[in-house]
Amino acid sequence: MNESKIRVAITQGDANGIGYELIMKAFDDPVMFELLTPVVYGEQKVAAFHKKSLGSETLFTLIGNTSKLFDSKLNFISSGDSIRQPALAEASRESVASGRLALDKALADYREGGFDALVNMPMPDVEGGGYGPFDRYLCRALDEAVQPIRLFLSGSLRIAAVVDEGVTGDASPSLTSDEIVRCATTLHTTLRRDFRISIPRIAVLSVNPEGEEGFNSTEEKDIILPAIDTLMAAGIKAFGPYSAERFLGSDMLQRFDCVLAMTSEQRKTVFEALAVEPSVVYEAGLGIVAVTPLIDVADAVAHRGELTPDDLRQALYTAVDIFRNRCSYDEPMQHPLPKLYHEKRDDSEKVRFRSHNA
Repeated sequence: MNESKIRVAITQGDANGIGYELIMKAFDDPVMFELLTPVVYGEQKVAAFHKKSLGSETLFTLIGNTSKLFDSKLNFISSGDSIRQPALAEASRESVASGRLALDKALADYREGGFDALVNMPMPDVEGGGYGPFDRYLCRALDEAVQPIRLFLSGSLRIAAVVDEGVTGDASPSLTSDEIVRCATTLHTTLRRDFRISIPRIAVLSVNPEGEEGFNSTEEKDIILPAIDTLMAAGIKAFGPYSAERFLGSDMLQRFDCVLAMTSEQRKTVFEALAVEPSVVYEAGLGIVAVTPLIDVADAVAHRGELTPDDLRQALYTAVDIFRNRCSYDEPMQHPLPKLYHEKRDDSEKVRFRSHNA
């Protein structure tokens, strides 16, 4: 295997869903193998079923573990044989549970250093068969005591939300100054390390519309503005608050590297209005590089066979870029320059020098 290529794991998602269709279409292009070494996690019977149903010529190469990855081949690791009979576009508890097992198998290999980055195919949570919020599942599975942030990406647009449930105003106990500071600080670190932006500029949105009454509200005066002051004092370039309406009606996106919305509904409104390219979701703040193509699962099922692999390819590109950026960012820290002779002197020399001048 070419050691210089990034090893990217791809999970199947819902066994009856769109995962295999997109995977097979994405890797019909041989150029993809020049960018990365893929390894698909899923059920062998399910992959064969979708391959036959779609009439695809894509070949999977079954391997036992990640130590046997092949270049220029679509490596496949079986996650077991849990599903009785695959079906097309019929999400069930069984088919979703199959996708969860594929993810579990991938994460077990990640803990052993089996691959570099993860691309997870989208999957509905049907009757408890899924894994719930993806970021929280990753934290539990990998024993990471962090609070990641879902960062939505489309071209130059990067946007996250403080409250990820679409609740606003007084009914939102999670919207606090501390939470805004935490989210913005995580984004600041992510932009520097994962996207190699040396001095990130973050636009902070308001809860209420801009206006005489809106910006004099409790949320803006007592929660958002103090948080921005705290961030600026810490050297984090956070600006605002800006109303979502003003942000959408101007060229303000070009002035910032990231947008921090207050709620998921606000994030969704801005993202849908400004996203113009294939879109993905990145789980910012985690040790693992985890990316999901942003696909409306229900809409995708309704158009079975007509999907393009653009979002999956973008997820793969994003995962590779972020992993390389991290390596580039972390390398100087792993190999610090040796101290010069005068820096090796003990503190007594400094004390004697200061006393002499005194």
